Amino acid sequence: MRVFVSMPVGSRESFWTPEAIKHMESKFEVVYSTYDRQLTEEEFMAETKDFDAVITGWSHPCITAKMLSGSKVKVIAHVGGSVGDLIDPSVFEETDVKVLSGNLLYAESVAEGALAYMLTGLRRIPYYVQDMKCASQYLGTLAVDRGE
Repeated sequence: MRVFVSMPVGSRESFWTPEAIKHMESKFEVVYSTYDRQLTEEEFMAETKDFDAVITGWSHPCITAKMLSGSKVKVIAHVGGSVGDLIDPSVFEETDVKVLSGNLLYAESVAEGALAYMLTGLRRIPYYVQDMKCASQYLGTLAVDRGE
């Protein structure tokens, strides 16, 4: 299976460890975008026409059925959560392309993070941390002054 990674140079490294990349490359023929920006519609069509799957990331332009016409693409896998702004309804209506996202994978950790941020703010933890830093610096200075 040929996989095209439609993510700009420099952005994909934050999503996969070297081990994960090695594993993916051992299972598939993987080709990475050489652009340091997102592809235009025309570039996307030209780059992906001979691939079975496309992997997208954050800020990827919306993919339409027109962009997939004449291509062999059967799967679009998005490394982010929602694909609501990524996949035009025409893809579902006019093609047999399957779309995968990380929504279920990310939902729990995003919810946990949101709760943690709310509790942190509610309990004013950043202020206590700052107070402790100031106190430890002051106490450290006193210990030095006393020759300890």
